[in-house]
Amino acid sequence: MSHLKVAQDGLKAVESKQYDEALVKLSEAIEQSPNPAWILARSKALLALGRLDEALHDTHRAWHSAYNRNNRTVMASAQYRRGVVLRRLGRLADADVCLLYAMRLIKGNAPREHPDPKLALMDKDGFSTASLDQVTAEAKWTQISACESFARDSAMEDVADIKKEFDSEWRLASIMRMQIVREMEALAPGNAARKITVSIEPDIEAALIEADKAVQSEEEKAAASLIDKTTKTPPVDVEKKWDVQFFETMDAVFITLFFKGVNKDKMYLEVVPHALQLTAEVLPSGKLLMYSLDLANYIDDKAKYTCNVTPYKVEIKLRKEESVKWGRPAMKEDDLGSFRLANPEEVRDPFVNAGVGRSKRYVSLVPAVDMPDESEMPEMPRMLPHPHKPIYPTSSRSGHKDWDKIGAEEDEEDADNVQSFFQSIYKNATPEQQRAMVKSFTESNGTSLSTDWEQVKRKPVETVPPEGVEAKPWK
Repeated sequence: MSHLKVAQDGLKAVESKQYDEALVKLSEAIEQSPNPAWILARSKALLALGRLDEALHDTHRAWHSAYNRNNRTVMASAQYRRGVVLRRLGRLADADVCLLYAMRLIKGNAPREHPDPKLALMDKDGFSTASLDQVTAEAKWTQISACESFARDSAMEDVADIKKEFDSEWRLASIMRMQIVREMEALAPGNAARKITVSIEPDIEAALIEADKAVQSEEEKAAASLIDKTTKTPPVDVEKKWDVQFFETMDAVFITLFFKGVNKDKMYLEVVPHALQLTAEVLPSGKLLMYSLDLANYIDDKAKYTCNVTPYKVEIKLRKEESVKWGRPAMKEDDLGSFRLANPEEVRDPFVNAGVGRSKRYVSLVPAVDMPDESEMPEMPRMLPHPHKPIYPTSSRSGHKDWDKIGAEEDEEDADNVQSFFQSIYKNATPEQQRAMVKSFTESNGTSLSTDWEQVKRKPVETVPPEGVEAKPWK
């Protein structure tokens, strides 16, 4: 029987709580391929069978296997499962730190953060200083808890995807951290359960890591060979999971690059009137990814462009030189630019095309990779008013109307007013009122907001949909 079929049977056995059967089948599959999802499932089975040390070892191995595959989702799950096992072992402070690692991974932080986030939770003797108020505050995040939008401005387009992927583990980790902190507060100050001994990178035998890497390398070569034989095309780089979206209005061009793991602290965007190029470090591999696009027309060389970065995409907005429809983003039909892995030395001179290189460059405010200090970089020109020139006829006696701007201005004004209102409420509230707002808004699915903690702490807040709307459970 194929090891893939055996692994599938093992995963089903875990779901049906047949842990002895799951352990046998998953172990057989993992011998053939150290898939991190299979290793995590085996860890869950070992935990259910009371084999805690083996379950903890599997969470460590799953993290390293996921790291080698650049799989952030499984790395976060591995840190979460690591925290669950450590709690069962009675190592409460270690469990709390691992749950924090999982939550920070979900938020987009690096898998190997420096300095280690645990340092903020330790005293000089290595004992945990985590408090319930601190853990409650860390449980609030825009992309998962919608009420965080009161206190933080961000692009919200990818909330649904992130919420669907990580909502369960985020909430479970937050709740478990609160429970752990309460348990630690009941212990004596010098109790061993309150001492932090783990690090962000799980400990595991170096030989096992190298063996898993070797198996993974052989699997990738076999997959590339199979693709080459069946499609007669060059082998596909398994790391390439990139996509581009182009949109335009009469005055602006919007280019969205979809790829996971972009490190916004090590990203460099450079724009010239006829082209753009972005170079960014991709986590956790640390490789440099370069994107280039020769534009179909000219952009305004006196206007400021904007760049918004999230863990899942980079959004670039450019102002057109003339108010006309381009119809396509690049000089060539249906061309959306090109991605490739770059060398660090290329970042200093990213525009190799001679024609483009003679154009004046405008450097983004995003920190560069191995670039000079900001004081040495050219100052960003301010946004200048750009008169709109309608290119379509009108019979209106009052003249041309810019319909694109009318709707956009109203939407922006409404959004700003609502955002400012909720920000002011949250900012001026007491910690108890903020806690009540978090609980009521989250549990009511965004239909209720209360600042009375005494009222909402006793029971879950019910969903109260608007009149004419029926609330249905999400499936």
